[in-house]
Amino acid sequence: MECRSVDPLIKIYKNFIIPSDSYIADAVRGEVASIQAVFKPGKNTPLGIAGPVKLTCGSSHLEGEAGFVGFVPVRQNTPDTLKAELEKEAPALFPDPILEDDHIDCRAGEAAPVWINIPIPRDQEPGIYRGAVKIFSDAGCASCDITLIVHNARLPEKQSLNVTNWFMPDKLAEHYGEDMWTEAQWERIEYVAHDLAAHRQNVVLTHMFDLVEFYRDGSSVKPDFRRFDRFVETFERYGVARSIEGTHLGNREGGIWEAENFVLNPVKIKNPDGSHAHIMENVRAGSDQCREFLGAYLPALRGHLSKKGWLGRYMQHIADEPTPASLDSWKTLSQYVKEFAPGVRRMDATMTSRLKGSMEVWVPLLHQYDAEKEFYASRQKEGDEVWFYTCLIPRGAYPNRFIDFSLLKTRILHWINFRYGLTGYLHWGYNWWSKDPFSDVEPRQGDICLPPGDNAIVYPGKKGIVRSIRWEMMRKGIEDHEMLVELGRYRPDLAAELCREAVPDIKNHMRQNSSFNSLRLRLIKSLSQAQSSSTRTA
Repeated sequence: MECRSVDPLIKIYKNFIIPSDSYIADAVRGEVASIQAVFKPGKNTPLGIAGPVKLTCGSSHLEGEAGFVGFVPVRQNTPDTLKAELEKEAPALFPDPILEDDHIDCRAGEAAPVWINIPIPRDQEPGIYRGAVKIFSDAGCASCDITLIVHNARLPEKQSLNVTNWFMPDKLAEHYGEDMWTEAQWERIEYVAHDLAAHRQNVVLTHMFDLVEFYRDGSSVKPDFRRFDRFVETFERYGVARSIEGTHLGNREGGIWEAENFVLNPVKIKNPDGSHAHIMENVRAGSDQCREFLGAYLPALRGHLSKKGWLGRYMQHIADEPTPASLDSWKTLSQYVKEFAPGVRRMDATMTSRLKGSMEVWVPLLHQYDAEKEFYASRQKEGDEVWFYTCLIPRGAYPNRFIDFSLLKTRILHWINFRYGLTGYLHWGYNWWSKDPFSDVEPRQGDICLPPGDNAIVYPGKKGIVRSIRWEMMRKGIEDHEMLVELGRYRPDLAAELCREAVPDIKNHMRQNSSFNSLRLRLIKSLSQAQSSSTRTA
């Protein structure tokens, strides 16, 4: 059986040609090193992974986990994108999920990719580690050699970049056919929290009008925050809730994109005994009823956050993606937050820059940031925070995390964060699964089919979460960002220079895997030298 270690930036298709040279991985202490191995049997056979991957260097040891990479069908490529920017033309099968099962059936002459993750402790002994991933088949056992160079450099203990891929509890419950907020769902939420933490997500989206229960209290309403507390505390245990995003107060009236007005999201009101009273809905921003409700809810929320010690970590979404048409209505809702919950930071994914004075955390689309860099630089100078987000756009030459884009286009997203001092990244689709998540990665949303993989970056497992190679590569990009930040502590000029090589500008980003790997190795060596010099000086 042919086999070889391969660069994790390469998407391995079934007709992949085994390279003559093995891939040697370079890593720093504190990261999760990723390597691929590819096996190609000479006859039809079942394949199985024979246990964990163990590597040694003298008396030092590392242990990694391995999983087969599965394939998902893409019916059509991301629109508005030249062939040169795509991995492969659709319709085709694309590698993406890292399968739970450690057995697959493989046809003769087809490539079977295996993804290997090797966590490296921050105090690991540097050196050249060697080991193998072993596969058994009808013909016996095949062994693919793995080489990992652990350099002296360390990632910082505390991550600086804010990252949120939105977890949807309703989609979790829907997929498994469970009711919301049952103990069975809370157990699954624990798996989600573990997965988010493992992939360096540190901002948790809280669906406030599901998590907060509202009870009639005379002519007003009284919020009960117990479910909200359990949710935040669950993610806090895993280190995911460094920042807390409160979901949107409002949405577009009638669900119409061009609507000028926002209305409050529906609020389920209960009687004091817990029975259903009514649903408050279609309450327009600026109405007396809107002001009355937010005038009761927002001060109570602020007081509760303060009591829990979460006030400085909480950010309030207003209404998603305001445009020039809905600007005034959005500002009305935003003003209520300032009036009734002073000190709470306001944030939103936005499609307009005409919100000065109404937002503290700006999250423009990547291509809109690109078009208005000077404006957003001015917001940063005046003390506002600027992130960016991607969704079903931008496309074309811009980076994004679509299945039919290269893995480098996913990884480079967080080099853009460092390049422009953007302190966070947001994406709406952690788990907006279709009814058949492994067969439909382009579900419809309204009148459109989403680009492949925009809706989700993980898959549902038998119990927990099935990772994707895009998800793994996003973590690698975050680790790269933290290396750049750490080098910037010692040599800010060099960190900026290296980052500019990868991202001369946002559309003109590096596209060759070999060039990127060479640049990253220079980053690793520069950081090793800077940290060692600092230790000697100290």
